[in-house]
Amino acid sequence: MFEEYYQCAIHGNIKIKSHDINFFFSNYKKKYMQVFKASDKKFLSNKVLKENRGGLFIEISNFKEILAVFTLSVGENNFLELGDIIKIKFKLSRSTFAKVLNIACKKSLKILQKNGIYGYPNPLALQLEKEAGFKIHTYYKRKIYFTFLNINFLLPFRIYNRKINFNFKDLVN
Repeated sequence: MFEEYYQCAIHGNIKIKSHDINFFFSNYKKKYMQVFKASDKKFLSNKVLKENRGGLFIEISNFKEILAVFTLSVGENNFLELGDIIKIKFKLSRSTFAKVLNIACKKSLKILQKNGIYGYPNPLALQLEKEAGFKIHTYYKRKIYFTFLNINFLLPFRIYNRKINFNFKDLVN
């Protein structure tokens, strides 16, 4: 576990503190369910998944109050997965949050001896993660099916990056 500090001109001295990932699900259940509109069942399944994987929970505070939190869970191929980003106090600016996110991720990589960090950001977190130094290597491509009489028919388009993209290769194969 680690504790780092970042001096911000707007928000003052910001503390970045890591905990075991279990700390997040024990102490932030209400906030998690509220932000992600999760049911008890969804919360429990995510809790079990992340606690079994292991990882870190990061708290960002200004010594008076918690400003934001996120998790870095152990992922595949010696990588960490960034997730569960919650901005608790909206007075925390995006640029400051991005710098602190960058510091915490670099420190976590060094401590846990991992090769990198990946994530599946929603549209609200995409700009923050890009400002923090993350790069987009690929988009999640959603295939669209039409079901008729319990038979799935793959349609010749996919949705990614909020756009419809036609893929006629699906018709030929």
